[in-house]
Amino acid sequence: MGIVQIPQHMHVNENGSICQTSTVILPEIIHGSPMAPEAMMTRLQHIPMVLIPIVGLIYAGVFYRRYVQARAAFKEVNDFTPNTKCPQCRETARIMRLPIIISVLGGLGFMLPLLILLIPILLIVGLSKAIFGISKGIAAGIKYCSTRKLDNVDT
Repeated sequence: MGIVQIPQHMHVNENGSICQTSTVILPEIIHGSPMAPEAMMTRLQHIPMVLIPIVGLIYAGVFYRRYVQARAAFKEVNDFTPNTKCPQCRETARIMRLPIIISVLGGLGFMLPLLILLIPILLIVGLSKAIFGISKGIAAGIKYCSTRKLDNVDT
């Protein structure tokens, strides 16, 4: 797991006030809320579920709760929260909100075409992983049996 670094800067708060911040180093994920694009990629197992109408709205509630917890934890440690008004924090703020936005759009049915395209791709990936997993198991079994036969021949 990596880290995210927000450099020292003059931070612009949501109300427009300015404050000096120190360099912030934080993990990619805080309370289940992503802080970096790499962290979003590790959460791809949720994508098919958030794209389903109605189910996506449930996920939006879960992601919003995680977002609120992450913001509170961030503010407790750093005395500011990332927002879109601050140029240095803009990317982190958008990434924190992205799962909520995607799940709301999916829950309302706007992402259904993407889900229709995604299902065959995920099936192909799953089948290929299963085939490679089986082939690795067969190869390991053959290797084990061949070394076992050689051990029996020697004695």
